[in-house]
Amino acid sequence: MDDPNGMGGDWQGRRAYLSQPINAIAVDIEFCVYAPGQFERSYPGLDPSGGAHYVYAYEIFNDLDPHPSPSPGYVERFSVGLDTDEQAANIGFIDGAGQNPNTWGLGPQTAGWNFNDPTLSHPSVSDVLLFTSRFGPELDTATVSGSYALAATEYLPSPLPEPAALSLLAAGAVLVAARRRRRT
Repeated sequence: MDDPNGMGGDWQGRRAYLSQPINAIAVDIEFCVYAPGQFERSYPGLDPSGGAHYVYAYEIFNDLDPHPSPSPGYVERFSVGLDTDEQAANIGFIDGAGQNPNTWGLGPQTAGWNFNDPTLSHPSVSDVLLFTSRFGPELDTATVSGSYALAATEYLPSPLPEPAALSLLAAGAVLVAARRRRRT
C-alpha cells in the first residue's frame, strides 16, 4: 500500500510470496502500518481502535504469474506472526471491492485470516485485512498457505512490545533460571 498517511520506510510496501511446485502460490502482499490516529485519515470512520492504537493493514493480490508452474495456486490462509505480549486486538477486514475472508482470529502467536469457502483463487484480491496493537512495528514472519498445503513465508510488519515489557520478561527468565539452580 502506498499511503501518505501510513508510516514510511519498512512499514509500508509490497512483498512477493512464491512457492515453486505445481499449483504454486505466487502472490503479492501489500502492507501498511498506521500510527495511532492516522488510519482514520485514509479510512474515515473505520479505525477499530478509535485512533488509540497502531493499525496493521494487509491486502493479498493473487495475480502474479506462477512461472514455471503450469497452473496458478489459490490462497486458503494468511497469517502474521506475533509475540505473546504484543496485545493485538480488533482483527477483521474492511469490506470493499476484494474478497472477504470467511473466518479470522487472533491466537497467542498469530493473527490469521482464512479463505476456505471460497478460496482466494487466481486472479483475485482480498479485502484489506487488519488488526490493531498499542505497540509500534517490528518485522516478523508472515505466511501465505493454500494449494495443497504449500506455504510461502516472508517478513512483514508486526507489533514490537515496549522495552519495559521486554525488560520484565528478561528479568523473569533470570529469576526462573536462578530458582532452578537453587533447587538442584
